[in-house]
Amino acid sequence: MSKQLDVYVLDRLVGVLSDQGQHYVFNYMPDTPPNYLVSLTMPVRLESYVWQRSLFPFFQQNLPEGFKKDVIRQRLGPHADVTDWGLLALTGKNVIGRVRVVPHGTAITKTFSHIEVAAILASEDSQSSLLRYLNEGVLEGISGVMPKALNSSADAKTTVWTDELILKTGTQELPGLAINEYLCLEVARAAGLDVPQTALSDDGQVLAVERFDRKLQQQFALEDFCAIAAFDPVNKYRCSLERLIDLHNEYVVSERRQESARQLYKLIVLNYALHNGDAHLKNFALVYTHYDDAFLAPIYDVVTTSAYPHLEDKPALSLLGKKAWWMGKQLRLLGTTRLSLLARDVDEIELKIHQAIDQVMPVLAAMTERYSYFRETGKRMLVEWSSGKQDITATAKKRVESKADVLEGYNLSDVKARKKKTVANPDSPFKMKK
Repeated sequence: MSKQLDVYVLDRLVGVLSDQGQHYVFNYMPDTPPNYLVSLTMPVRLESYVWQRSLFPFFQQNLPEGFKKDVIRQRLGPHADVTDWGLLALTGKNVIGRVRVVPHGTAITKTFSHIEVAAILASEDSQSSLLRYLNEGVLEGISGVMPKALNSSADAKTTVWTDELILKTGTQELPGLAINEYLCLEVARAAGLDVPQTALSDDGQVLAVERFDRKLQQQFALEDFCAIAAFDPVNKYRCSLERLIDLHNEYVVSERRQESARQLYKLIVLNYALHNGDAHLKNFALVYTHYDDAFLAPIYDVVTTSAYPHLEDKPALSLLGKKAWWMGKQLRLLGTTRLSLLARDVDEIELKIHQAIDQVMPVLAAMTERYSYFRETGKRMLVEWSSGKQDITATAKKRVESKADVLEGYNLSDVKARKKKTVANPDSPFKMKK
């Protein structure tokens, strides 16, 4: 495997990444324009960038994860290099964003996916159709955790991108995950957040999301906050909302900061209202075309994780030194102090989220009736959303509406008692109860 990789931005060679054994080095080409930066944390300069630990965090953000490494090893043989360096060399030319990486001296060529998206979304078993494509296209730069076998989706969520779409499916241990995310994104859209276009397969098993790194024939850089914080992906939960906001304020220029801050605060409060316990650093990102136009990325990966009783029911990132579902009072202080929002801004955001949840809850109830495998998950989502609306208010103290009352309002009061479940696979994308 080559110890040097060529790095391209918008199909222009901008630098060389080298593995020096004890550390990694990245050098820009002398004539690289300032706006062809690889990362916000690595602006164009003549001096070398040196990283003493693992691979530079930016170059890790799109690497294949989990069982995918085993699939690559099976395809290439027992001696395949599935280190971060090896995976980057294999898959770096087909990633989200505008940066591509290939072995040194290799011609940069565009590849195009051959997946029939419409056929998958309309198939009788969309999940199996998507997994079959994943198995066949494992070396096409697809990131995400892959199930252990095509006939068993019980281990992890799966994500694949095409030239225009990102396709996602759930698991047996997370029933209705695609529907869950689809509905959460509809709430985000109704609340005024920037949400890509989405479509759900006929059987509800696969969610298609429009790629937002390509818009109006322009390609955007995408950088998640795990990379911006200089964390390896394994540390995506080891951070606070305060630190997330500090990084946002550092890299979003003052001219764009107020509106981006409003969007970030709205997303944080939405995650609390919907009880999304998987809002870690990789699920927040910035998009940009120049160093000085970074802005909060469109919304993605929002799920009501509390709808799955075996998952750890607490936020992914801490606030005030603790991972807890804080009430509206603490959230408002975060908005007014850390993000410098006005009281009327936080009032308006709270109202928008309330209205958005009210708008989508009837759709959620209808989905609960339509898909039998989603029924119990959907009912728990109704309860969590109803309670979440109250939790984010300035005067919230405790949940006042009972589970039975919420479900009775949608003629779903035959909810079954929760059964204690065994701990799920530790390779699951979400953290489990201990």
